[in-house]
Amino acid sequence: IGNDVYAISLISGVHVQGEIKESIPIEDGEKIVKHCEEIRVFLKKLSEERNKEVRLYNKISAESDVAEAGFYHMGSAFFKLNRFRESRIIYRELLIRYPKGERLKESAHGIILTYISQGNVDSARTEYQSFITKFGKDPLADNIRFLSGNLLYEKKQFDEAIQEYKQGIQEYPQGKFVEQSVLQIANCRF
Repeated sequence: IGNDVYAISLISGVHVQGEIKESIPIEDGEKIVKHCEEIRVFLKKLSEERNKEVRLYNKISAESDVAEAGFYHMGSAFFKLNRFRESRIIYRELLIRYPKGERLKESAHGIILTYISQGNVDSARTEYQSFITKFGKDPLADNIRFLSGNLLYEKKQFDEAIQEYKQGIQEYPQGKFVEQSVLQIANCRF
């Protein structure tokens, strides 16, 4: 206790800005030390409670379908606001946090769409290949080649656009975008 009282005495008044002040009486110093110990115990309990809350939050967010849906809807909301980078970050976070979740396919598809929306065909193709590897040729992704083709068409890269349209028709011969892809191929040639 003597060292604590001395330290508190120094902190509380001795040698403040070069002035010499009276030391705290030993009785008051002991009260301060006791009070400091009570504060230390309180802060330790508070920290433990905070850690419990953080663990509970992490457990809920890791296991909750509601949290997974929340991430997906947040990513979709950013997409609708044309904030594609933020959308992609949220979708990727969902893929990491919920590797067995129900919205993996939609999130992976969303990542591809963010790249297409930003005009980044190469990254969209890379993500599309990852999608195919993980989920197979899923009807959800039958629009990817068509949208990539449209992007290339807008950039006047007609040969590449034709290749995208043809690959889409080949990969999804019964897909929703076959007819439109055939029309776009004709547009590219004229």
